[in-house]
Amino acid sequence: AAPPAPDPNAAEAVAVARLERFISGRNRGVGAGERRLIATEIIRWARYHGMRWEFFAALIAAESNFNRRAVSSAGALGLGQLMPFNCSAYGLSDPFDIKQNLYGAGMHIRGILDKYRSRSASDQFQLTLATYNAGAGAVAKHGGVPPYNETINYIRKVADLYLRLCNAG
Repeated sequence: AAPPAPDPNAAEAVAVARLERFISGRNRGVGAGERRLIATEIIRWARYHGMRWEFFAALIAAESNFNRRAVSSAGALGLGQLMPFNCSAYGLSDPFDIKQNLYGAGMHIRGILDKYRSRSASDQFQLTLATYNAGAGAVAKHGGVPPYNETINYIRKVADLYLRLCNAG
């Protein structure tokens, strides 16, 4: 007899547990219930938007370190550090709400990924992160990744976190 088919719910539970451990290691201030919700929603919205959850989680880690109340000096809000105009564009009433913010961040990333879909996977990854960090105008102006230390370091940080998540057991 053939072995039983893998249970997709079991695979998702393993992914949620892995991501919860990662969140706990990055930000001990996130309580267990909130950690579970963040992990579940990152995986949910990554799947919905057709991206690897490890990529989405790495970006969120780099943006806010999983602090749902994060506010940047530039005014970016919540887990995905969305600007107020992005919150309006995606219909978010509360950018500090975990589900709303991750939905909006996922929409924003998906739109950027689509813009660069004809590029190589490496270019798509770098240009998406550069656009998320520095803005579409800066990427267009420089014809690629802008030569800003912040953006270059951001791409490296997300890549490092992504590899850690992909290699975590």
